[in-house]
Amino acid sequence: MPEKRDFIKEMKDVLFESHSEREDGMIEAEVSEEVYDMIVNNVPQNKPLSQTEFQSLLIIICEKIVKYLKSKIEDLPDSIATPFAFDFVGQLLMSASTVITDKGDEYDPMFG
Repeated sequence: MPEKRDFIKEMKDVLFESHSEREDGMIEAEVSEEVYDMIVNNVPQNKPLSQTEFQSLLIIICEKIVKYLKSKIEDLPDSIATPFAFDFVGQLLMSASTVITDKGDEYDPMFG
C-alpha cells in the first residue's frame, strides 16, 4: 500500500488542474473544472446561510469530494480522504465567501 504522502499527491493531482507549493508551505492551485462545478452547483447563490446551513453544505460537498476522489484513486482510505476533503472544501468556501453575523457585521473567523 502506498504511503500517505503518495495519496496526498494523488488527491492534489485529481482536484487541481495545476498546483505548486510556495516556500511558506501554502499551495497555489487551479481547481479542476469538474471539481469546481461540483462545488458551485451545491452552493446557493446570493443567499445568506445560517451556521447550521453552512455546516450542512460543508458536509454534503465533502461527501461528494470524498466519493469523487475514491472513484479516481484506487484503495484511497476514508481516513485520508475525509480530512483532506474537509480541509480542502472548508478553505475553498471560506476564501470564496463573506461571513456576516446576525447583526449584519462582517465576521473574521480569525479574530471573532
